[in-house]
Amino acid sequence: MFPREIVGSRTFLAEVERGLEAVHDRPALLVQGTKDVAFRAPQRRRWEQQFEDHRTALLDDAGHYIQEDAADEIVAAIIEWHKRRGHHA
Repeated sequence: MFPREIVGSRTFLAEVERGLEAVHDRPALLVQGTKDVAFRAPQRRRWEQQFEDHRTALLDDAGHYIQEDAADEIVAAIIEWHKRRGHHA
């Protein structure tokens, strides 16, 4: 069912992709699991190229559902990202 939902969202996802140019200069924290079978290094590099002001946090041993595999690591990455940007956690 899930793959069918993705295919069915093709129009919406194309619209999102067209809108990325409007936010390319925004700061971004990119978080990816190193064991994700759907999104690998080429997809990560594409997002890194999209956002000129980014930080990438790779989560060792996390798969596609990073929030289930590495919740604490995600929180730590967000806190660290905010600190580096001059915000207080």
